[in-house]
Amino acid sequence: MAIKNGRTSSYLERNPYSYCFRIKVPPDLQQPVGKKELRYSLKAGYRTIAKEKAHYLAGKALFIFKFLRRYAGMLKMKLMP
Repeated sequence: MAIKNGRTSSYLERNPYSYCFRIKVPPDLQQPVGKKELRYSLKAGYRTIAKEKAHYLAGKALFIFKFLRRYAGMLKMKLMP
């Protein structure tokens, strides 16, 4: 999770009352997942807490993407080339 020019991570998005986690679904997994982007409310109003939660969720999401690619055949998923 990189911070560029003092801004928050690209996994964080601020809404009026708290922060949301968001991550783009890789193009080859968009059809099986059924979404282009995953979003989840972090239920945190403080940036430092939201960053920790977003970092954790990003790791889990990236692990799931890797898992889906590795076991696509076993799960009978069709991935885009």
